[in-house]
Amino acid sequence: MEQAVEERGRLLIDYFKTKPTNDVVKKVLGTHGEEEVAALIIELLMAHFKEKTEDLILKTEAASAANVERTLDLAESPWLIIPGEKLSGQKWMVGIEGQVVCEVVQPIFSSGLATLFACYYNFNLQYQEAAACTLEFIQR
Repeated sequence: MEQAVEERGRLLIDYFKTKPTNDVVKKVLGTHGEEEVAALIIELLMAHFKEKTEDLILKTEAASAANVERTLDLAESPWLIIPGEKLSGQKWMVGIEGQVVCEVVQPIFSSGLATLFACYYNFNLQYQEAAACTLEFIQR
């Protein structure tokens, strides 16, 4: 999976570098270095579709599942929760309906994204409207 994300992700990054679709895409490209490809792709796609990253990914200072549940208002839709400011980190969590259902210490952002999609599929959930375009694009 990592190799496929890396290869296809580079194609998308190259496309947005040669044909940025809006100012937010340009800003994302200008502020990101050699971050993990999957994390950069999510930010670029959300910028392209004029969606907010915060509508799919919650960045928080809370480091544990208990702190996240206590301090954040998690909606019904699945969320990818990243402790810290950078999307590529050492830990990620998935929250659904106010509960953290998965907490993993793994430095691979795409694994968190795959887990998020698995939640949508396994629980037969609809994509939240605010991030639907990005999620549909990735699914296809």
